[in-house]
Amino acid sequence: SSPAMWAPIFTENAVNLLAVLDRYIANLHNFKELIAAGNEQALYELMKKINVIRKVLDRETTDDTIETDKTETIKQA
Repeated sequence: SSPAMWAPIFTENAVNLLAVLDRYIANLHNFKELIAAGNEQALYELMKKINVIRKVLDRETTDDTIETDKTETIKQA
């Protein structure tokens, strides 16, 4: 994409983008720390949670619920 198009969009939305980037960096730092600590169980649980979120974001539905697996249903807002 064109930098001429995106640079003004980023600067116009700087407050929101910075907040999202801060959360993203914090999540990456947490992931890094779990790897460094060798905390396999916590990594497993985090990755399981991330996979549920990804399924919600990736799946197109025609109703207001999404089945994430056999045991869990997430109600969409």
